Amino acid sequence: MDYKNMKSKRILAGMLALMLASGTAPVNFGSALAAGAAIAEGIGPHDENSFTGPSAEDKENGNSEDIISSNDETGTVTADEENTASEDVNDTKNIGSDGNDEETSGEENADEETADDETTAEETAARKTADEETTAEETGDEEVFILISPNTAIPIGSYVTINSDDHFFDGNTTLRIGNYISAKSTKLTYDSYDLRFGYKFMFKAPDSADCFTIGIPNEDGSLTPLGIRCVSGSGTLSNPYRFEALYETKAKKKITGGFVTVTSIKEAVEQMSDVSPEDAVAWLAENADSIKAANNNDHGTYDVFFKNNDDYYCKTLTYDHFNADYLTDDNFRWDFISERSYRSIMHQCLGYNDHILVWSNAEVQPALTYTKTEAKGATCTEAGNTEYYTGSDNRFYKLENGVYTEIDKDSWVIAPKGHSYSSPKWTWNDDLTATAEFKCEECGDVVVIDADVTAKINTEPTYTNGGMITYTAKVVFEGVHSTCSRSVSVPKLELTHVEEKAVTCTENGNISYWHDAANDRYFTDDKGQNEITKADTVIKATGHSYGLAQWIWNEDLTAKAEFICEKCGEVTVINATVIKKIVEEPTYTKAGSITYSAKIDFEGSHHTCSKIVIIPKLGLSYVEAVAATCTEGGNIGYWYDKANDKYFTDANGENEITKADTVLEAKGHTPGNKVIENYVKPTYISDGGYDEVVYCIDCGKELSREHIALSKLKYKAPSLTYTKGINAVKLSWAEVEDAERYGIAGYVNGKWQLLYDCQDTSFILNGLTEGRDYWVAVIPKCNGKWITDFSNAIVVSSQSTEGKYPVLSSVEHNEKTHQFKLKWSEVKGAQQYGIAVYLSGKWKVVKQDIPAGTTSFTSPKLAAGQTYRMVICAKVNGNWDTSNINARSFSVTVQPEASVNYGSYESDDFVFSGNVFVVGDSTVCNYKPDTTEKKGSCGWGMKLAEQFEGIHVTNLARAGRSSRSFMNDPEYKILCDSIGKGDYLFIQFGHNDERTAEPQHAAYPYLEFSTLDGEGKNPNGQYSYEWMLLNKYVKVAQDKGATAVLVTPVARRAKDGSAMIEEHKQYSDAVVALGKKYNIPVIDMTTKTAELYNKLYEEKGPEATAELHCYLDETRTTIDNTHLSVKGCELIADILADETKTLGLKISERLK
Repeated sequence: MDYKNMKSKRILAGMLALMLASGTAPVNFGSALAAGAAIAEGIGPHDENSFTGPSAEDKENGNSEDIISSNDETGTVTADEENTASEDVNDTKNIGSDGNDEETSGEENADEETADDETTAEETAARKTADEETTAEETGDEEVFILISPNTAIPIGSYVTINSDDHFFDGNTTLRIGNYISAKSTKLTYDSYDLRFGYKFMFKAPDSADCFTIGIPNEDGSLTPLGIRCVSGSGTLSNPYRFEALYETKAKKKITGGFVTVTSIKEAVEQMSDVSPEDAVAWLAENADSIKAANNNDHGTYDVFFKNNDDYYCKTLTYDHFNADYLTDDNFRWDFISERSYRSIMHQCLGYNDHILVWSNAEVQPALTYTKTEAKGATCTEAGNTEYYTGSDNRFYKLENGVYTEIDKDSWVIAPKGHSYSSPKWTWNDDLTATAEFKCEECGDVVVIDADVTAKINTEPTYTNGGMITYTAKVVFEGVHSTCSRSVSVPKLELTHVEEKAVTCTENGNISYWHDAANDRYFTDDKGQNEITKADTVIKATGHSYGLAQWIWNEDLTAKAEFICEKCGEVTVINATVIKKIVEEPTYTKAGSITYSAKIDFEGSHHTCSKIVIIPKLGLSYVEAVAATCTEGGNIGYWYDKANDKYFTDANGENEITKADTVLEAKGHTPGNKVIENYVKPTYISDGGYDEVVYCIDCGKELSREHIALSKLKYKAPSLTYTKGINAVKLSWAEVEDAERYGIAGYVNGKWQLLYDCQDTSFILNGLTEGRDYWVAVIPKCNGKWITDFSNAIVVSSQSTEGKYPVLSSVEHNEKTHQFKLKWSEVKGAQQYGIAVYLSGKWKVVKQDIPAGTTSFTSPKLAAGQTYRMVICAKVNGNWDTSNINARSFSVTVQPEASVNYGSYESDDFVFSGNVFVVGDSTVCNYKPDTTEKKGSCGWGMKLAEQFEGIHVTNLARAGRSSRSFMNDPEYKILCDSIGKGDYLFIQFGHNDERTAEPQHAAYPYLEFSTLDGEGKNPNGQYSYEWMLLNKYVKVAQDKGATAVLVTPVARRAKDGSAMIEEHKQYSDAVVALGKKYNIPVIDMTTKTAELYNKLYEEKGPEATAELHCYLDETRTTIDNTHLSVKGCELIADILADETKTLGLKISERLK
């Protein structure tokens, strides 16, 4: 804005107050003040011919319209804050009262002088002349008006001259003020003239962008010349208002926030630090545009503008126009009217120079952006549109030559074209309805309309000839009627013959007739000539003809009557009403009677029927007498009337009694003598005892029972004697009461062992070595248990035969030649020696020429495997001595050549099949789950498979078995039949082989193979432990291509928890020696487990080794030091698996 020749800073201070009251935020005072200073210095004289626009000097000094584009900051205020600001302003002090008017005038003169100092000399002179003339007029109270013609265009900053025609003219015209004419040009400035109070006014833009016509708008848009009065001196108006010509501008942004307060310049300066009051006024003058557009007699508005960065910001103030006072902090109300701004008159109160308006916390709406909507053509049904833009101010624009021009909403709409339908396509349906299809030739839209169809009978059909009907379809579509017709032949009317139907009692009949079903007409002929009614065809039903009622009485004495039609036989059943009447009451000796009368009504007639029923005499049933018992009562015999609950002693019901009279009380028990039951005879093993029981002599119920205990018998061992025999003794002893069997025990290896058992009181103990003493004892088995009392032990020895008989000392075998060599002791006085053989049930000396000095014999080559029973005889005094020949006999088996592979453990081509067989005793075998659960028992063969991947274990081991006794079990046959090439066989025996007192189990280590027969037995009847393992197990496996592995017995646990291996150490050593001699893989489990037990015992105590063993019984109180627990078997299976790796066996390749 270009403010020039300002008369008073007071005016600008009021303008600033007005602006800041609108709520703008603080702006950039530096740029604003600089702009204001430039304007103040740019005022100077101009040529009278410069009406066409601003001079070059004006533009250079910033005095033209371009100054509006100064760079100032603004803010925004919200609607709520605007209201708050308005209320705050109204609460402040009202400045501009009557008492201040004179003071204001004085200040105004001072300001005028200051402003005059800044003008040129020429302007000063001109202004002075004008002032003098004006003052002269004013003193005479003459109102002087400047009339501006409606069509005069006055450029801003132009010079005008007062002339006598009261007009402003272009060029060198003059301006007339009253009767005074000034020939001097006067420049039209913004503060030169004041508006007459009360006029409405506005600016209207002319053709030129930089000039406007001043006037009052009319309804037709023209302007009425505006009356203007010059003001000079102290002024005569109480409330003068100033107007200015301003550039019209379009506010690009709207201020929407913040609040406005009226603040003293002093306070503003304190807030703005280095800003002086003068600077503040200059800043407002250069940067704030305020317009007034009073468009009615009640209210006016102020549009306050800020300019910053070439953008204009607008805020609108509303006030009461005719009652407007000086601008104060409480007489204006702000309100938003429009974003539009005009080059308007700036309405400002004079004489207000000590306050300014402060617009705080303003927010500015961003610059407009435009969103394009592309042009789209209209279709038949949808509207189209031309290209248009939507602004961020929610207004609409078009873009022409790079300029956005606002347009009305929906002005871009192109109406739909509408359909263009073809002629209808008709479709007739089977039911003679029709549709018309209309198709748009533009878009292909199809409309199908159901037609209204009418029918017209052209020719009526008859019963002899057909007819014709024309159907016409009609539709109305888009105001056009369309029709389509179709003719359809109608068949002749059809007559159906209905046969004659006989009438019945209940159903009508009919005559023979012809029926037209379509028209429901009836005829007696097939031509349709003799028409009758439907009623004429009907023959009425005759109705029933019932006979007499047939009565039926039911078992419950209800009744019903049957009526039978004599024409059709139909039966009708009617339930009767029955009335009961007692004719005579019954007694205990005489019957009574009742009459039942049945009654019904049927087809208007009454029907009755009576029935007499005999009532039996009152019933008395006889109740048999029941004798009372010890615990239950009885009753006498009596007669009972159940119907009336009465009791009698006679059958005629004459002697009545009560129910209590029939009852007999219970008698109670009578104890008998004591009897003995459950007698258990005491034995040497266990106590005995019996029960003393008392029973009732009447009912036999047990009344009492007492147990009498008997202590077990005191055992006394029977005396034992013996009789010597050759290599034998006969033991004899006294009978022991209740003995089931007798056992012959021998003291072997420091402990008593049961050798044999029998039922007799004598036994021959064979196989004794001549000259050796034996401790023997006899013990009885009573109640299934051996009495282990060896107090009757005696020392026995066999009869001495030294020098009397030749005694066999050894048998040597030659497997290759199938021969054997016998050696014996010398007999004194022998003339020859012979070999006796038991053949065909007889002894025969087959070799009789052995010289007396020779004590050996080598057999001829014999068949391998053949066994011979033989005796060595001596010929004394010319006779062969065959005494005690059976006792002295022995057997020899011809040994075959050994076929066992005693080379490397496994050949290079051995391939493990995955099958593993296990044989052994109770430390190896499987146990039933309940045994494992109750006693914790387990065998290591059960856990072997868990150590390897992909193997199958067949555990054939059995409890209590030795290397000998196992061969009598079916499992041994399974082994021999099932084991095959590539399999493994693990063999562990020994625990039961050492039971030498039990012949079925006993096998001895370290027997010379040369003394053994074909069954592994020496001449003394002892079986070889190693021979059994080698020939009955290892050989069986190797013959099938399997690998046999010998396992020494698991060590037993001593009572103190350590390992106890002395009992079977000789068996373990024998196995190790056997493997070493014949190169058979051996796992010394005896040594390994002993080391494990002793280590656990030393480190953790006996409890640690106890965990490896199960319990003796289900009470789980006593540890079984021989048999293993699950944990023990897992450890032993783990040891065995590791040893396979040590031995280099191929099964170890599958270790987990």
